[in-house]
Amino acid sequence: MKLLNTIYQLLSGSPVRPGVTDLNARLLNTWVLHQSIEYLHPQCIWQLGEGHILQGSYKGYDFYKWYTQQLDARYATWTEAIESVISSEIGGIIVGEYQFQKEIDGLWQTAPFTHFYRIENDQITSVRMYMGAISSHLDAGNQLIEIASIQFFLSAN
Repeated sequence: MKLLNTIYQLLSGSPVRPGVTDLNARLLNTWVLHQSIEYLHPQCIWQLGEGHILQGSYKGYDFYKWYTQQLDARYATWTEAIESVISSEIGGIIVGEYQFQKEIDGLWQTAPFTHFYRIENDQITSVRMYMGAISSHLDAGNQLIEIASIQFFLSAN
């Protein structure tokens, strides 16, 4: 069966690269844990979509460090809660939620995100970062209470 699959891929013109999806998954999982420039191509292209505080296109492996420094300066606390890492032959997708506070002991704000990664020769060559709508909460935990519902109950009295 493997031989037939290899012959089909050769005839169809698809490159035979066994295990590349697994390698990309390992690279993305390692990136999530360490976020070191060794995983980035020196000319890595970063595209931050609408909603990001630094929306636009950037180039270079040192961008992510600069970006996180900007977030540290703007927010008292922030983190990325990763929900899924999905790999493919050309890269992968990371899905999760940003969680941040503008002030210590302030309201928590959250926003879903999706990051698309292009991987070539075991390096991340481009990243597209998209962010969803921001919502405010009292707590950053799993049992988030939305402020809109509290305001509704307060105004009902």
